[in-house]
Amino acid sequence: MSDPAAPDGPALRALRAVQLLTDSLDRMHSDLTRRMEMHTSDLRALRMLAIREQQVETVTPHAIAEHLGITTAAATSLIDRLARDGFVERTRHPEDGRSRIITLTPAARQHFFTHFSGHLGAMNRLIETTDAEDLTTIARFLETLSARITQPDAGPSDSAQPDAGLPNFSPENSAQPLASKDSPIS
Repeated sequence: MSDPAAPDGPALRALRAVQLLTDSLDRMHSDLTRRMEMHTSDLRALRMLAIREQQVETVTPHAIAEHLGITTAAATSLIDRLARDGFVERTRHPEDGRSRIITLTPAARQHFFTHFSGHLGAMNRLIETTDAEDLTTIARFLETLSARITQPDAGPSDSAQPDAGLPNFSPENSAQPLASKDSPIS
């Protein structure tokens, strides 16, 4: 049986693929902020609102501040700017009258779609050519990875060595790139 952590093994290949995906997403978001003429933090807040809306979660100014790693005062300025531009609405929180719930406006959805539709089309074309079973496996992996990255201590520990089968990313090994010209995924 082959070693999953070997340079050509599936564990390292998966980590390299995640690294390439995050780099591609960073470049896509940079392109979107430029084309939409928005601050990076504004676009990050809109993206957060869209994702939380899909998850049927309410978003408060405090949640935006926490997500973006900014102060509540800075989040208030950001929300003021987005509201002024017609991208978000504030409504009274049903359980805490002092707080507000921040939601996207239809104009924000349309503006985002106008600029994101090319990227969305490219993703849809790939999805259409990928087997449903593979998509299910990919989705499960990415959902689990997202949860583990967000809360690294919350996952189940099925083994005494939670990183068993993964490459050693110690400082001594950090000079080795995750992707190279000889990589099977480059």
